[in-house]
Amino acid sequence: MAMNDAVSTKPPLSRETLRKIADVCLLAGQLLLQYGADAQRVEETVHRLGTALGAEWMDILVSPNGLLVSTISHGEFRTKMRRVVRHGVNMHVLTQVNEISRRAESGEYDLYEVRAALEALAAHPPHAPRWLVIGLVALACAAFNRLMGGDWGAFGVTFVAAAAAMWVRLTMAQRAFNPLLVTLATAFT
Repeated sequence: MAMNDAVSTKPPLSRETLRKIADVCLLAGQLLLQYGADAQRVEETVHRLGTALGAEWMDILVSPNGLLVSTISHGEFRTKMRRVVRHGVNMHVLTQVNEISRRAESGEYDLYEVRAALEALAAHPPHAPRWLVIGLVALACAAFNRLMGGDWGAFGVTFVAAAAAMWVRLTMAQRAFNPLLVTLATAFT
């Protein structure tokens, strides 16, 4: 994204306000990356959120394990970064972050309401029980085997192997192992 050369209609923001906007945007981006959003979705949502909260422009750099944002207003800017060490998938969290950014864009939420909503989401992300995730992933893998022509014996073996692999994945992810190592160990299992 390139900054528009037209004169901004937004009022200038102080460096402290830009810092607060950067912090909120980093939290939103961290939640998105942590729970499975792709880089383009993270960039779009963080940009929308930052400009909705008053920044003239946002520059965002997304990597698999971190996020860098710059908030800009009338020549003033603040640049901050945040690392993301845990990865998983939780579509509910992604939907909630997107909803919060849209409410900020429509003027329903101000900076403090956005921060409170994101902090509440980060403190208590909804999740399914571990046993349910393992069971459903194992069932999905075994059902796929059956759809591809496997017999009932292969169904049972696939169910057990997929359950074991998912247990390994969840255990390693919970202990914050490197995501590449988690993928390798899960595939090997």
